[in-house]
Amino acid sequence: MVKKIFIGFLAVLLVLILWNWQLVLYGARQGYGQLKIVMEAKPIAKLMDDPAFPDSLKMKLELIQEIRKYAIDSLGLKDTKNYTTVYDQHGEEIMWVVQACEPFQLAPKMWKFPIVGAMPYKGFFEKERAMNERNQLEQEGYDTSIRNPGGWSTLGWFTDPILSNMLKRNEGDLASLIIHEMVHATVFVKDDVNFNENLASFVGDTAAYYFFGFTFWPRLRAVYSILAGRSGLQNLQSTHFKRYSIPR
Repeated sequence: MVKKIFIGFLAVLLVLILWNWQLVLYGARQGYGQLKIVMEAKPIAKLMDDPAFPDSLKMKLELIQEIRKYAIDSLGLKDTKNYTTVYDQHGEEIMWVVQACEPFQLAPKMWKFPIVGAMPYKGFFEKERAMNERNQLEQEGYDTSIRNPGGWSTLGWFTDPILSNMLKRNEGDLASLIIHEMVHATVFVKDDVNFNENLASFVGDTAAYYFFGFTFWPRLRAVYSILAGRSGLQNLQSTHFKRYSIPR
């Protein structure tokens, strides 16, 4: 009896795999691409100890660790190993995202995936496959676009590394991006991409502002007070910081 149930289960599973073969194949390729990035990423500590690694980039890595700590301690975002490793892109793009919509419409084409649900885009780790997807959609009459995302969240399925191209961003943009993706790793509602993206964008942008206000503004005030005292600009110091104080 147990043997028959097991055989029946395998038969149903096989039918489901065959029925969704393209989706299964796509998922396998995406899993392999992400795993390759994770496996080739290096711990931050290793780069910090490397004398050949530029000091300017080390400062960015230290900043990201401060951002992570702030997001976890002050915002209550999930404490994971995300952004504790670095993947070197060698200046190349590694992800291509395809989007599409009907001509003269603002309604996006939706792709359905297990776990995350319906999404208005489809990502690829291989440019050629992204181009093939776009060409197929255009043959079906869709308007299309392809973009390269600055980062993404695997929602806890993998350890998300710092991508080397992220280090080209300015400090404010970098803080917003890191917190944005950490929000996704903490809160994600299936089939509701608008809520997920709006929440992550709002928290990311707002928290980045307060992060620099609470973390770096006191240091700037201290430095400015020293410089102002030395140059006899105490009045300017007072009026300047009254005008540009960070709200609390």
